Amino acid sequence: MTAVTAVTPVTALKRPLWTVVGLLAAAAVLLWVGAYRGGGAGQSALAALALAMIAAALATGGFLRRLLGGVVAAVGIVAGFASAGGALLPAVLGMAAAALQLAAGVLLATLGHRMPRMGSRYRSRPAAGQRNMWDELDAGRDPTG
Repeated sequence: MTAVTAVTPVTALKRPLWTVVGLLAAAAVLLWVGAYRGGGAGQSALAALALAMIAAALATGGFLRRLLGGVVAAVGIVAGFASAGGALLPAVLGMAAAALQLAAGVLLATLGHRMPRMGSRYRSRPAAGQRNMWDELDAGRDPTG
């Protein structure tokens, strides 16, 4: 008999944080191209905001990252409405960027608490005998010997 393993969203996406970064970077590029092709200052501001959201996604963790996911999704919806009604190419690029931001926001909101945090691999674990070492020093004994 073979064992059946369940495929969860975390195992389906090997690097969900980098997926979010890629989606937001692609959204920023699309918005900037749309702004360059006549989309206006609104799209370039949304592109800068998408880049800022990359930094925020990398710097936060836990509940704050999940909350950021809701903000990213909301900004994606706003970007979609802001892009509609303009010239054809900037509107299409803006709608595509909005879809990418919405997807990134959903990923952050649902899987953000499981994604690695910035610098988490460098955090030291508290040493079990550290207090004992200080007690030994206070007593005048060498704890290393």
